[in-house]
Amino acid sequence: MKNFESLCDLISDVISADYPYRTENYEPLTKKLGDTIKNDGWTADELLPLFDEAFATDPQLYMMVLSAVYWAAPDIKYMYKVEEVIMTGAFNMNMTAAAHFQTYHQRFLNGCLDDYAIRRTLHRYISKRYMKELDVNINMIPYEKRDHKFAIVTTYQLLGSRHAPTNIVLSICHHLQNFFGYKVLLVVIGEPIDDDEFNKIWTGDIVLPNYSDNWGSYAIDFHDQIIHCYQIDINKASRDDMISFIGEIYGMRPEFIWQINGLPRMDQIWRSITTYVAMPVTHGHEVSDAHLLARYQAGDISPSADEYVKACGQKTIHFHMSGFGATEEKQAIDYSKKGFEIPEDAFTIGIIGNRIEREITEEFKNVMTSIANRNEKAYFVFVGDFTQELPEIVESRSIRLGYRKDFLNILKLIDLFVNPKRSGGAGGATRAMRLGIPVTTLPDSDVASFAGADFVCENYDEMIDDVIHYINDPEYYKEQSDKAKGHFGTLFSHDIKSDLQTVLDKIEEIAKAQ
Repeated sequence: MKNFESLCDLISDVISADYPYRTENYEPLTKKLGDTIKNDGWTADELLPLFDEAFATDPQLYMMVLSAVYWAAPDIKYMYKVEEVIMTGAFNMNMTAAAHFQTYHQRFLNGCLDDYAIRRTLHRYISKRYMKELDVNINMIPYEKRDHKFAIVTTYQLLGSRHAPTNIVLSICHHLQNFFGYKVLLVVIGEPIDDDEFNKIWTGDIVLPNYSDNWGSYAIDFHDQIIHCYQIDINKASRDDMISFIGEIYGMRPEFIWQINGLPRMDQIWRSITTYVAMPVTHGHEVSDAHLLARYQAGDISPSADEYVKACGQKTIHFHMSGFGATEEKQAIDYSKKGFEIPEDAFTIGIIGNRIEREITEEFKNVMTSIANRNEKAYFVFVGDFTQELPEIVESRSIRLGYRKDFLNILKLIDLFVNPKRSGGAGGATRAMRLGIPVTTLPDSDVASFAGADFVCENYDEMIDDVIHYINDPEYYKEQSDKAKGHFGTLFSHDIKSDLQTVLDKIEEIAKAQ
């Protein structure tokens, strides 16, 4: 029987078990909360109005309640409500940005990127608020006074070249310097989260952005191009520090600023200085007020997103991109099913990615269980760090290979790439397709954008049937394998200089009209 007061008492117990530090009671209490919500039949649609009534006047407590319930009974609607609380202005900028990063990450993991206008509204709120708090007025540098051989590329984190977004960022810098003679400064806008401080408004796991220790100026040798970099921690920077930083950027007179995979805070500042391009490393339009929204991933843009962009007066461009592959570290081992003690008659299903620990949900475990129950040849290969418990039937027919630097060779073990519900995964999927390994995916994801309609299932039930079809029908498998190889050849640039020239031409067209 539903009892909201008793549920709130249990939520309070969960919060107390996680603040000011996590105790051994947190996990069992979170499980109890999740079981109670499920067994009593509570839904997010029922609870959110009740939470509004009970907690809306106390934003700090409300955030702790929403995050506690989200981790106990995940439903992205709780993250949507967090975004509403963010826009009340109840928290300082660092806490606001940290909360946004949580919803940004959960949206990405769960493939919830369809409400473009709402995401733009939140993004604009944060960037305009930040510019207002800095109290800066910036007059755009006239086109004729810019340094036409200097550009800035910017991102929110720069990791190793095996990190797909980092590889794209470094590749763009390389191409601009190598093919077009630009001097490029790569600016990393760091926003490290103080988890001890953020824990005051957040219950449960905190997702943290990762950064190298290279704060300040440094350089990277990337495929024989020296890329000069500057990484700044804007969470620790004072107003004077930021004014000085912005002044230095302004004084360099960049012809354009190209943001790749950015967070909101600098958006209004970048667009005030010079012609500003923004590009995502996922499908769809970047969430930005940039003058030009560029994208390299294929796939349709929703009509509502296109209408929103046009209403804002922004220009768009799609181009084919090619980067540099990560160095493969092949080991002296037998890259075969037998070599990894996988039954040689098994049909191997690859579950692959750097975030599968979070992306493999209870719903997807049920998908794997259904597949295993329907065909005894199904065998699951997990590539990426993964420690979760699995249903016995899946556990007994699976292998966990962890993070691999010999990834392309590991793909030789895989018969089918199966993509859980998520936004990412395209790097692994396209490498699989290159080898003729088919993929099966849900719509509205990076994998769907790259793979195309021949490999998309509308829901998990259809995906289960599709996997069984692959196992049972060799002719279907061969047909899809050939399609995968053929489609791969259409995905990436065959003349990156010409393709990038179209972007630069568009930038020049916009810049001369500003």
